[in-house]
Amino acid sequence: MSITTYSRSVRKISLVKKLKLQTTWPLLLMLVLPIVSLILFHYVPLFGIRLAFVRFNPKKGIWGSPYVGTKYFSQLFGTLKFWTILRNTLIISTTKITVTMFCSVSFALILSGFKWKLGSKLFQSIILFPWFISWIILSTIFLNVFSAEGAVNSILKGLGVAKVSFFTNPIAFFWLVIISSAWKGMGYNMVILITAISGIDPGLYEAVKIDGGNRWHQVWHITLPGIRPMMILLLVLSLGSILNAGFDQIYTLYNSALYETSEIIDTYVYKIGLQSAQYSLGTATGIFKSFVGGVLIMISYYLASKFAHYRVF
Repeated sequence: MSITTYSRSVRKISLVKKLKLQTTWPLLLMLVLPIVSLILFHYVPLFGIRLAFVRFNPKKGIWGSPYVGTKYFSQLFGTLKFWTILRNTLIISTTKITVTMFCSVSFALILSGFKWKLGSKLFQSIILFPWFISWIILSTIFLNVFSAEGAVNSILKGLGVAKVSFFTNPIAFFWLVIISSAWKGMGYNMVILITAISGIDPGLYEAVKIDGGNRWHQVWHITLPGIRPMMILLLVLSLGSILNAGFDQIYTLYNSALYETSEIIDTYVYKIGLQSAQYSLGTATGIFKSFVGGVLIMISYYLASKFAHYRVF
């Protein structure tokens, strides 16, 4: 390539970049506020990690407090209560993910088979609506509905069935948490799965009908295999948040009678870090959770790439 041709190519590339910048600068400007917010609220607070390695003295601050190394991590892992809390978190979180996915798939299959399209849209909206309501509002509703004198126990009493103490019985409370979480969260996954179902070739269903297959055969041999990649994707992406068992839900519903079976990492960090002012121990617990969560996120993206052909980049 001659020098003249090379110079022309460089000028042409510069002109294209200039024209592109002139048309995209509003979009770049829109990124300024999110980037500043990301730096201020996600990167700057990372300096507080030092709190887990010092004996915090409010007068001296984080940087002036004496360094104690990994003392608080040893204290954390050396207590039986922590492993009980970790067990509770994993059990509650995995059960939530499993039940929510089962409900999402079930309702997606039911609503996708509706012949009345307006009714299908209506039911989708009703099922999706709880997703947009905060747990503060929902918890207040559940506390009233499932209390000792609430609507549910009133119905049970009218049927001659013994009352159920949902907020003191660990098993009843566990399933109340799981079912209420599935009720709130299944609408989001359901909409995604219905979209995946709508992308399946209708000719496949016609082929099953010609071969004498019924509705069940269509679901089992066409619909479920067709949405399997999306189901796998939703499940593996949930893996990264497996240590998030739902602080706002658990904290607003449970009480001291349920600490042994319903205490999770997030509520434990809140209690020891803010209520008991054990800031260093609370920070150490949060770091452990963040580290494990980061590892699980990387694993989930690897699994999503391997089994669902999902790529981040």
